[in-house]
Amino acid sequence: MGPGCVHAARPRGLRARLVRGLLAACTALPFALSATTVRAGDLHAEGGQFVDSAGRVVMLRGVNVAGDPKVPPFAVIDRAELLDPLPGLGMNVLRFLFTWEAFEPGLGVYNQAYLDYYRNAVDWAWERGIYVIVDIHQDAFSRFTLGGCGEGFPIWALPPEVPIHQPDNSAACRRWGLRMNVDGEMQFAWREFFRGTNGVRGRYLDMMDFLAGVFAGHPGVIGYDLINEPWADEVSELAPLYEEAAARIRARDPNAILFIEPTALVSSGEVSLLPQPSFDNFAYAAHYYEGSVVIVGEWFGNPLDAPITRMKDKAAALGAPLFVGEFGAPAPGVTAPLYMAEYYRLLNADFTSSAQWVYTPGWTPELKDGWNAEDFSIVDDAGDLRANFRPRAYPQKTAGQPIAMEAAEAAPGVDERFEFVWLHDPAKGGTEIFVPATALFGAAGPFFSLAGESLSCSYATALERTLVCTSPVAGLKRIEVRACLPAECP
Repeated sequence: MGPGCVHAARPRGLRARLVRGLLAACTALPFALSATTVRAGDLHAEGGQFVDSAGRVVMLRGVNVAGDPKVPPFAVIDRAELLDPLPGLGMNVLRFLFTWEAFEPGLGVYNQAYLDYYRNAVDWAWERGIYVIVDIHQDAFSRFTLGGCGEGFPIWALPPEVPIHQPDNSAACRRWGLRMNVDGEMQFAWREFFRGTNGVRGRYLDMMDFLAGVFAGHPGVIGYDLINEPWADEVSELAPLYEEAAARIRARDPNAILFIEPTALVSSGEVSLLPQPSFDNFAYAAHYYEGSVVIVGEWFGNPLDAPITRMKDKAAALGAPLFVGEFGAPAPGVTAPLYMAEYYRLLNADFTSSAQWVYTPGWTPELKDGWNAEDFSIVDDAGDLRANFRPRAYPQKTAGQPIAMEAAEAAPGVDERFEFVWLHDPAKGGTEIFVPATALFGAAGPFFSLAGESLSCSYATALERTLVCTSPVAGLKRIEVRACLPAECP
């Protein structure tokens, strides 16, 4: 299994009393080895979790791609090798931006070249074992609204009453998020869209219908994020749109997961009032950015517990898994590593799936992410990681039920120890854990401590990225990973 060694050990550290209690009680837990109903397709939402066709609980951890397809030339992931680094960073999902303006530049005219570009990138992602969420992306409606600072909807989608602004998307648009709160023209455009004025809402639904037909059955496309950060009344406007979009998508792609977002204001911490949808197999796909991180690029230690808990509670109330579709920090901020470590700590506490904003392989020192001078890219112009991201160990697929996880850091960006506890179901196969051998624990590699009857863990391939843990015996299992000491790892 590569560098390292294995021995059995008593549970310690991570929620030790909880673990010991579960060890004592696990024989009384009902093990329904055939309880999961496996649907067609590789992944679906069930009981507040993502579940694969083997019945394993899947934790999605990935990244948005990318920051610069919001503006021409739109087609930026134009080479397969641009996605090569992502599996080694632990990415198993991409929230891949789809720009309506690029696809339907003229009313009723679809751009086949853009569709081919997008479909190629989806294929390249799946060749690397990465799921894709088709993300219908917009910010502030259109490049022709908000003084030229938005993106997403085509120019023909603007109501005739709204003046057309010359697209800007320069550093002058840096405060675009704040401007949305007072821009009556943009808000009017959203109201008219939801009302169906001039057929724009119908064209959106036709597009969703078309895309579902294109990607139905694609093994890598797990679903559709129906619209990014909409400006809407959640009850009277957004929920009815989701019902219509769901019906159109499911007619073409019945197994797709629908990622439904609350209003854009939830991204700043407001409470969502989104009602329970009539459809199933969906995820609550909220976003959250702490205000100071976005406005001044630094985190001043404001607690993140409350807004992240609100997202988790809303997902639980809807009976859906939470997928935090966007979060992140500008890389130049000196507090970025601390902020991201705290954010991931809170996500880990409940095995929350997520996609960080953003992987922009076209990042430059001059244009940054390529839109409104944002600077959230996790890589620089040389492809090197920046201070706002580092690989983190996590369980990608759990054969049974995840119980607890902790990723302790000796310092920001340096792993000290990773611990994972799960209730194992041998009928569901192996548990897969992203633990790169050297990237997290140094050149000597990791040391593995295992607990649980007949538990065995080894790397799946010579790349030493993914540990596969198996056991023929049901029950509580535990793995602890830490840096090797000289006596432990030759």
